[in-house]
Amino acid sequence: MSAMEDVAVRGAIEARCITLIARALGGIARREVTPDADFADDLNADSLDMVTIAMAAEDEFGVAISDDEAAVTETVAELVALIARKSGAEG
Repeated sequence: MSAMEDVAVRGAIEARCITLIARALGGIARREVTPDADFADDLNADSLDMVTIAMAAEDEFGVAISDDEAAVTETVAELVALIARKSGAEG
């Protein structure tokens, strides 16, 4: 996959993640869910929210996210990178 294709795929993953995170957190505004947003500090997500987000991401992207991986994922960008890696979209 070319670098441009990598960027496009990662952008698509990010957009889908932002939508599923906003839904999982009770419909918060998508504009609040930025790549740099910290789940706990910026989005007020607790451990149960993180399990919900991980499960939604698994369903959306067809990847498996362990409880340990979910527990150490602190930002939206980290979740996007994890999904990209697991889906083979990151070279």
